[in-house]
Amino acid sequence: MALTTGVPLAPATRAEWIEQQLADSILDGTYAPGQRLLAARFTQEFGVSLTPLREAFQRLAGRGLVEIDPQRGARVSTVSPQDAKELYDLRLLIEPVALRDSVANLSDAAKAQLRPAFEEYKRLRQSEVADPGGIAQAHRIFHDLLMSGTPSLRMRTLVATLGDHARRYAAATVEDPVAHRDPVAEHEALLTAALAGDADGCRDLLTQHLEVGLRWAKRRLCDSS
Repeated sequence: MALTTGVPLAPATRAEWIEQQLADSILDGTYAPGQRLLAARFTQEFGVSLTPLREAFQRLAGRGLVEIDPQRGARVSTVSPQDAKELYDLRLLIEPVALRDSVANLSDAAKAQLRPAFEEYKRLRQSEVADPGGIAQAHRIFHDLLMSGTPSLRMRTLVATLGDHARRYAAATVEDPVAHRDPVAEHEALLTAALAGDADGCRDLLTQHLEVGLRWAKRRLCDSS
C-alpha cells in the first residue's frame, strides 16, 4: 500500500527546485544554523545562474529558514531557546485543536495508512543503522496522515510549516540518551487513540508530546550554548 506523503507537487520553476533542495538540507541539519550559504558554491553545484538562486534565497527567507544581509549574503537562520519557546507555544495553541478536528473527520483511507506509517517510523527509530533523514520523512508522513482530516486547508498548511521548523530543532540538538521519553511509545499512543476515534484523547496526547519536545529542545540548546 502506498503511503500518502503530503509532499508538494514537483516545483514548476528552477528557483522553486533550488528552494526545495536547500530547504530539505536546512531542515535535516545538513546546513547548520548560522552557516553561510555561498552563492558561488550553489551556482556550480546546481548548474544555475545567480538569478534563480537569489530568488530561492528570498523564498527561503520568507519561510524563516534563511536570513539575508545585503553586506554578508545569506545564511541559515539561527536557533535559540527563546525561538524554540515561541515555536512550541504556537504549536501548542494550534496543533492539538487541529488534531482533534482531524480525528473527528479522518477518512477510512487515512486510517488504513496510519499503522503502516507508524510501523515504518518505528522500524527506522529502532534500527541499529542511523538514518535521520528517513526518520524525519517517516515522522512527517505519520503526522500528515493524522492531520489529513482537518477541514481547513489553511490550518493544515500552518501545521506543516510549524512542523518543518520543529525539525530544525531536532537536527540542531543532540538527543539525550538518558532522557525519560520514548518517542515510539508516544506516537503509538497517538495511533491507538486516532484509530479508536478518540479525538479528545488525541488532543491531550499531542499536547503532552509537544510539551515534552519543548522541554527537551530548550534543555539541549542551553546545555550546548
